[in-house]
Amino acid sequence: YSALLVDSDLCFITQQAGAGNAFFPSKLLGILAHGRGVLTVADKESELAQAVEKEGFGVNIPPGDAHGLAHELRALSGSPERLVEFANAGAKFVQHFDQETVLAEFATTLEKLAAQ
Repeated sequence: YSALLVDSDLCFITQQAGAGNAFFPSKLLGILAHGRGVLTVADKESELAQAVEKEGFGVNIPPGDAHGLAHELRALSGSPERLVEFANAGAKFVQHFDQETVLAEFATTLEKLAAQ
């Protein structure tokens, strides 16, 4: 899997229409940690699409928009600088989930609760 990601320029994650609030794809963090941006197909209201838009590590296309998907793929194929921007934004996003960061925040929360 890692070798596949290393050879990729961009990764593709899809969600069926209406499924975006039921789960968040676990493969996303692994993809971003390998320095790859994403092209997602997900409802605009889904957590995945909102994270892509807010954090800037890729682009989202709504389900069923084949023309939009084709257009975006063509645009990205001629824009390696955007892929680098996606990769950099993804690396920044993944830092929020670093083990030391998460454990430090958890410890801080526990200390606050214990002090109450």
